Amino acid sequence: MTEVQQKLIRVLNELLHYYFELHMEDISMEIIQGKTESSLIMSGYPSIVDREELKELSKKLNKPRQEELEDYYWNLVGTVDSNEQINLISMLIDSANVELDNGKLTIQVYRRH
Repeated sequence: MTEVQQKLIRVLNELLHYYFELHMEDISMEIIQGKTESSLIMSGYPSIVDREELKELSKKLNKPRQEELEDYYWNLVGTVDSNEQINLISMLIDSANVELDNGKLTIQVYRRH
């Protein structure tokens, strides 16, 4: 397994953890791995939707990536509470889209290699 794949798995794991905390139903995941960029797409139906929380999630996930500190952050993934995990993930991805459509929450994150 490549380092790129290992990092994608860690991000996917943290997003899945977030979805379980929201008591999601019918969770689906998709990984699109290109030569220069990868994308993770996760969707599901939350039992309760807080639109303000989703706006805050989008803001957190779209913070600038900090490549110079990436190795340090990867070591922290999985060791802090879920709220902090989202902040860590945001520093390891390039961008994200958070959408709620007909009760279905979809989060797509992008990471350049």
